[in-house]
Amino acid sequence: QVGASPRKGDVRFAQQEQSSSSSRPTKQVSKQQYGLHQNKVEPSEGAHSAATYDGHRDPIPPTAVQSLDQGLNYVIPPETASGIAARQIVGFGGEPTPIEKAPAHHKHRISNILHRGHKVEISSPNGVNTQSRYLNEWRQAGTARLTAADLIVDQGSTKTNSTWWESRKSSGQQSRGVMDRRMDPAVQSEEMTVSNNFSHTTFQPALYTKCGPLLRFTGIRRGGSQEPRDRGSLSSTRRETWHGSVMIVTLDSQSVYDPPPTLQLFPEPIELLPPPPQQVDAESGHSLPPAYVDPVAGLPKLTRTGSVVYVKPVEDLDSVDLSRLENDDGIFEKDRTASVPTGYGRPSTNQSAITPETRKDSIRTRHSRRSGRGQVKGARLHSERGVTFWRFNLEVELANTQQRIGYRINNSATVGFWVPSKGQTMNMMFHSCNGFSMSVNPNDFSGPDPLWRDVLNNHQTRPFHVMIGGGDQIYNDRVMSETTLFQEWLNIKNPLHKHTAPFTIEMRDELEAFYLERYAMWFSQGLFGMANSQIPMVNVWDDHDIIDGFGSYPHHFMSSPVFCGLGAVAFKYYMLFQHQSVVDEGPEDEPSWLMGAAPGPYINHLSRSLFMFLGKNIAFLGLDCRTERMREEILSESSYNLAFDRCHKEIIKGETKHLI
Repeated sequence: QVGASPRKGDVRFAQQEQSSSSSRPTKQVSKQQYGLHQNKVEPSEGAHSAATYDGHRDPIPPTAVQSLDQGLNYVIPPETASGIAARQIVGFGGEPTPIEKAPAHHKHRISNILHRGHKVEISSPNGVNTQSRYLNEWRQAGTARLTAADLIVDQGSTKTNSTWWESRKSSGQQSRGVMDRRMDPAVQSEEMTVSNNFSHTTFQPALYTKCGPLLRFTGIRRGGSQEPRDRGSLSSTRRETWHGSVMIVTLDSQSVYDPPPTLQLFPEPIELLPPPPQQVDAESGHSLPPAYVDPVAGLPKLTRTGSVVYVKPVEDLDSVDLSRLENDDGIFEKDRTASVPTGYGRPSTNQSAITPETRKDSIRTRHSRRSGRGQVKGARLHSERGVTFWRFNLEVELANTQQRIGYRINNSATVGFWVPSKGQTMNMMFHSCNGFSMSVNPNDFSGPDPLWRDVLNNHQTRPFHVMIGGGDQIYNDRVMSETTLFQEWLNIKNPLHKHTAPFTIEMRDELEAFYLERYAMWFSQGLFGMANSQIPMVNVWDDHDIIDGFGSYPHHFMSSPVFCGLGAVAFKYYMLFQHQSVVDEGPEDEPSWLMGAAPGPYINHLSRSLFMFLGKNIAFLGLDCRTERMREEILSESSYNLAFDRCHKEIIKGETKHLI
């Protein structure tokens, strides 16, 4: 609450965090988290006059941009000297903004705890250069494209009147129970041998992925084209094209970049699991078919070297957080023990089942893999700390039915995603708060995997075309406990020293290492990492993507050099991991961007909202509610106006039925 007593606020916070149910113990609130909250409940200072940092004035203090609109505080966001300096120190693209230097007598004496000197270059102990490299390869990057003609398949070869388990039963095999979904050892060896050689596949040339592949969606766009008719002729029509990208983050020391990583894009029809029954009458002997209990079990997932592991059956898992284990003790296994209820990853040992129709589909798919349209070399988006971010741009013209699109990088096993049919509204999945606060023990909930298992299980019957992250896709609050210099700053008791302590190169280096490692771990771990490669993402951020409460602390605390520095670093990795983008990419390069009117006060970048279509009748507006955020304002008046102008420009009267 604005103006609340710090003492009362502290008591409320302590009671809230220390309370626990009798059945589930909570972790002790850390000293750093408690101290940060004390700053949050401080009353706002009455005067919002210009401040200084290292002799530089705030170029646009809050009093200079106050709005006459009673519902809004600022016409454009204020700008602070600390925010500008932090952006310059982080150096994540864009031209530096000059800041006006104030007279020397405005400087304050500060503690020497954090002032350890500036260096031109910082290197990690293992000798890897930690500095970022400015790259603009993405401007000339190619695109892997598939047209509607590439997606034509013989419908008779993909439709069947019976489900896969009914087909097995009709051939003399009985429907198996939940525990019987495990393959017999004798059959397992034979099936593994013919399962597209998944177990022997790696990236060729070699790559080691620190994170990814990550799949991003940027909208469905419309334009003229020619579409195939039923008998192979072409007709003029207005096409709809799916746009997105795939990104991998590779470890330089264990990867080969000559030639650059290459992605192949191709149609890959598979057998979907039919929708589950609405009711199950156990009393009459009709139980839930085993395929619906855990359909994701047995499905393949790429490892960091391009080989394949398989999802363990849920009954084989311990009730703890296993998401970060990358061996047979975790949620994946090297040898598949569960039969697969869908066509994806399910080997076929019945060679007599191959018909002329399925053979023709296979030939067509192989042809699309060889054609140049569906192939693209990766463009280096960013490079630092011994890793490189590679982006592959994708376009798929939508057909009359939803399609599964496969992709593979450097001849690895195939990963796939679904695109809707032309004119169809996307099947959407929404998530937020994808993590745990520091006071929560993830083992109490078996980590994040149970919810993502549910997502992927549903994905097998009615595929999700898009995954909307509404904020807090990652919890970065552990920056308070897994750093050294930032922790020292949090522990400073003297308010003057704390608010004027400089954001040093050493602290930038520490925070960048933390956010890079945290993102790479979280976006590749467990079933969330598996979903990221199969369901295209659209993300907007919130406070935990930065740190708990960022933007909601008093102005004098938010505008401190160190906190502005933290925001600048978090913005950098948010752009890289959640948007596969850099700050130099604007609406002229990527039309889904909706930029703010002026840089934010504490994160000195333009806010990054999103506007796109999720089908012919559905538009999506994702507002960036953190880059401009202040304690008393979320978006400035001018940025709100730009958002509404975009809606009026893009929404088609009589056709757009809904704005999300």
